Amino acid sequence: MDEGIRWEASKRLEFIDFRLYWEGRVNRGDLTDFFGISIPQASNDLSKYQELAPRNLDYDRSGKFYFATQEFKPVFYEPTSDDYLSQLKQISSGLITQNESIIKSVPDTYLIPVLERKLPNDTLKTIIHSLKNKTDLNVFYQSMSRQDPSWRWIAPKSLAYDGFRWHIRSYCFTRKDFRDFAIGRIWEIKAQRPTEAEEKEDNEWNTFITLKIGPNPNLSENQKNTIEMEYGMENGFKEVYVRQSLLSYFLRRYGLDHKCAQDEMAGQHIVLLNAESIPDNYKPIGF
Repeated sequence: MDEGIRWEASKRLEFIDFRLYWEGRVNRGDLTDFFGISIPQASNDLSKYQELAPRNLDYDRSGKFYFATQEFKPVFYEPTSDDYLSQLKQISSGLITQNESIIKSVPDTYLIPVLERKLPNDTLKTIIHSLKNKTDLNVFYQSMSRQDPSWRWIAPKSLAYDGFRWHIRSYCFTRKDFRDFAIGRIWEIKAQRPTEAEEKEDNEWNTFITLKIGPNPNLSENQKNTIEMEYGMENGFKEVYVRQSLLSYFLRRYGLDHKCAQDEMAGQHIVLLNAESIPDNYKPIGF
């Protein structure tokens, strides 16, 4: 990219790349509608794009739009399916409107309903301030291993997301150990104090476990090849690095708990290839 191009102009050139790649066409109206610029400015942007990537587009005079040529190669935007589908997901879930997305022609899309876990704003705000200012919190917390909630002091250290819910990784002064606390299960926060656990070392959080994930060996060769392609595996496996403290959530989410019986794994498309990497002190955590 030309280093002399201003940021605003570069975003519009990136927009042109996006539309040409995913939609196959772009016109001046697309630029004016999305960026709120004038028609002359949109014309200048398209001319600049054509100057920098002359083989990427041609003009359809009858339709009054530019279309991607057979030689088209993105110059200002690196297309990924994750990027496109992420925007599509945001539109479909109502997080953004179609006008706020670069996608113009939104395909018919349906998302399976998600049971969102609600987090009170004040609770999250207090936790964030605690992390920033290094304070302990006195929380009224409902553990699923007990029938009733109880007060306890915790020292928040990090936020974590397991794919379903948010946790606060904290030192628990009651258990005298580091634990995961589901934020949505904190009923109340009553007090704060300067942390008394700054020197505590969370070994499980600081330790990463390397997992090798591969196709279930019971699948046919074509099925295994498909799974390898779907998950981006190379040489029959994919390595994933997971914090030891979050290992149980990962294994549970993908049905990879190494302690499952073989017949329970029959319906699995992916399996854990190096069960020996699981620490001896591993304990599955209930959801």
